[in-house]
Amino acid sequence: MNLIKIGYTQCVYLHSWAQYENELKMTLITKRTIIKPLTEKDIPNVIIMYKEPDSFKYVKPFAGKSDVFYTEFLKKKIESNIKEVGFWTVCKKENNEFIGTVNLNQFASTSMSQIGCHLKRKFWNNGYASELLKEIVGYGIE
Repeated sequence: MNLIKIGYTQCVYLHSWAQYENELKMTLITKRTIIKPLTEKDIPNVIIMYKEPDSFKYVKPFAGKSDVFYTEFLKKKIESNIKEVGFWTVCKKENNEFIGTVNLNQFASTSMSQIGCHLKRKFWNNGYASELLKEIVGYGIE
């Protein structure tokens, strides 16, 4: 297994060959970003984002939780991704900086799906959400 750490607030890659091949299949690319399935190495960056002011302004049940709560939540998403990828991290293409997460989830016992985008505050109002959600909708339709 190779570990290449590219800064604390940047995307981190941890791969065996099998992980690498699987991740490549589920990696999406937009004009400015790389969207890849969540891994355990991404958890610290996601938690930093979760703790930003107003991060859960519209998702009140997740606001102000502990690192342990967030870690357990994210580990469940990683487990779910094994069956069907529905939770990704997003990095800027130009410098690999972590900017947020996107998700595509089916509601249990229904045929309805939901999409979501959670960005670090400094990336709000720059068109990233529209760019990312367009890509995720396209992925969901395929």
